[in-house]
Amino acid sequence: MIFDTHTHLNADNFAGREAQEIEKAREFGVTKLNIVGFDRPTIEKSLALAAEFDNLYATIGWHPT
Repeated sequence: MIFDTHTHLNADNFAGREAQEIEKAREFGVTKLNIVGFDRPTIEKSLALAAEFDNLYATIGWHPT
């Protein structure tokens, strides 16, 4: 098992391609991914993705930007 501990599938450039990117990761042996949220939109997207996909986990924080 490979667990990618820091991903940003919640970023706009992955919008609509999340499932494809998760499958691509699986093809490379990555079976679990951690989606990092750092502001309100990315935190909400992290939580939504973790709820949608069983192999995704959300970590949330708040960057002082």
